[in-house]
Amino acid sequence: MNADLLETEDLLNLNLSDDATYPISRTRTEERHAGDFTWYGETGNEPFGNAIFVVQNREVTGTIRTGDGAIYALRPLTDGLHALIRPNMRKA
Repeated sequence: MNADLLETEDLLNLNLSDDATYPISRTRTEERHAGDFTWYGETGNEPFGNAIFVVQNREVTGTIRTGDGAIYALRPLTDGLHALIRPNMRKA
């Protein structure tokens, strides 16, 4: 995830799987310092779908919830790469 896009774009098209793209529209941004902010968005085509991205030191961490209840976690790695994780929410 490119931190610059979160500063400038109001619409993100997230590819969460090979067959699903989720458009997320920004609903608000809370800025703490220059380049340090939280981006909030909702999906326009699914009820309850939303995303929250936190940008600190140009690194992006986030949570994405789709309308069907799936949750994804976005975590920074190195060299501008990120891991998109879909945690298993079932209890053993």
